[in-house]
Amino acid sequence: MFQVSSFRFQVGGSGLRSGEISLQNRSDGHRQQTFGTWNLKLETKKMPSNHFDADGNVHMVDVSAKSVTKRIATASSRISMNAQAAELVRQGTSRKGDVLAVARLAAIAATKWTPHLIPLCHAIPIESAEVDFEWADEQTADEQTAKETESPQPTSQPTSPPQLICRVTCATSGKTGIEMEALTGASVAALTVYDMLKSVDRAMQIGPTQLEGKEGGQSGTFVRNPGTHS
Repeated sequence: MFQVSSFRFQVGGSGLRSGEISLQNRSDGHRQQTFGTWNLKLETKKMPSNHFDADGNVHMVDVSAKSVTKRIATASSRISMNAQAAELVRQGTSRKGDVLAVARLAAIAATKWTPHLIPLCHAIPIESAEVDFEWADEQTADEQTAKETESPQPTSQPTSPPQLICRVTCATSGKTGIEMEALTGASVAALTVYDMLKSVDRAMQIGPTQLEGKEGGQSGTFVRNPGTHS
């Protein structure tokens, strides 16, 4: 019978971990003797995020050596609601006022507050912030019409609840991207819609919130494939 008598574990700044385990043979009753010792070394993988330094500590990325370039990003956030709430949005007759007008202002303001909400974001100038709203069923209807023009097929009535798409496009001339500002603006737009309509439908659901595309910077252009939410 063997029993662990000691266990030591150390972590170094280089990411190497070492441990020492001692086992004792207790098969002869009360007398104990050391049976063996092993030295272990484990290497940790380098963290892929550039928000961590070589020692794994959180830090703000140094962009001082980067060139100033034009950067654009578009993000969207969806909010699903019942038919009554959707009608109030369409008619602009919510008890709190014009839902989309308030959500638009909230989204623009949120883009400017992004570095105060996301701790490692750089404070960058918001040179442009455009906010658009679109009903997903109208988008689907347009796509369906285009498909029918190519090959007519029987249409089916949508069964999903009304879904509003809040889309924000931001632009800047800077040394780092503006994706987080667009994502924050889209998120706050959807949250504002919820606040304006929660007395009518507290079961509203927000999501997905996602980056639709970006331009500029070292990583180049990104465009989300249609129909994907990854």
